[in-house]
Formats: sequence, structure tokens, C-alpha cells
Amino acid sequence: MRQILISSIICLTSSTAQAQQCSTVADCSQKAMEAAYQAKLALELAVPKGAVMAFALAACPKGWEIYEAAEGRFLRGIDTKESGVDPAGVRSPGSQQSDSIRDHNHSMPDPVQSVAHAPGNKGIQGYHNGTYGHNVTDSGPVNQATARVNPDETRPKNVAVLFCVRA
Repeated sequence: MRQILISSIICLTSSTAQAQQCSTVADCSQKAMEAAYQAKLALELAVPKGAVMAFALAACPKGWEIYEAAEGRFLRGIDTKESGVDPAGVRSPGSQQSDSIRDHNHSMPDPVQSVAHAPGNKGIQGYHNGTYGHNVTDSGPVNQATARVNPDETRPKNVAVLFCVRA
């Protein structure tokens, strides 16, 4: 429906401009104002106020403002069907979620061998039975940090864009 209306406005504007010639400067100015108004209406129909778009620009275009809720964040679609994709369920537009890493486990061999007594240059995997190594059987949870490429955040590959909202 919206696409048909936009096409009709554009077609009407084009055919009106071709069918009528300006007789005076004032007449041309009036026709230009009418065409600009029709173009504005077409824009409002095509991109309604509140629409959020990504731009590869340093600043938002005229008529747009920075969408502050998205600064430095990934956008996530609302789970309107409550399909479980977003554990928070149906959220309000503009609501934010903090960083999160899903609970998970890392398996360890049983029994875990101590590395404190590993001989030679065997590193973290330097398990050794016998004189230098011993089994750890009832020591509680074993905490081992993962390799740290960037200690500040967990993120997928990404590209920076400026999210703007139509004012």
C-alpha cells in the first residue's frame, strides 16, 4: 500500500512538472515548493519517524539524530513470538541488555594431574606420573582462565556504523 502511494506521488509530481511550464518566476517557485512538499510526504511515507538506519558516515544526515541507545552496541531484534531466542522474552524497543556469556563447562580429565610438580619444560600440559606428578582427587573446582586475546570484551567480528533515528 505504502509503495503504491509513493509511486503515485512521484508519478503525479513528474507528470505535473512535464505538463505545465512556468509562466513567471513566482509560478516556478510555487511549483518547486509543491514538488518539495510532495517529496517530503513521500519521504515520510517511505521512512517514518522513529525508523533506525545504519549509515557509513561520521555524522547523521539532515533530519536524523544519533540513536544513542545503540552507541557501541549490537542491535537485536525483538522476539515478538516469544520463541526463546531472547531469554528475556518480549522486550520494549530501545531496552538494553548488559554483557553476558552463557553458563558453560570445561571438562577436565579425571583424575586431574598437578602441574606444579611437572619436571622440565612441559608447560601447562606437563602432566607427569611418578616422582614429580601426583593425582588431585578431592580438591574442589578447578579454575583455569581461557587465553586472553582482548581482556575487555567478548565479541564477534564486526564493522562500525553510525545508527541514526529519523527525527
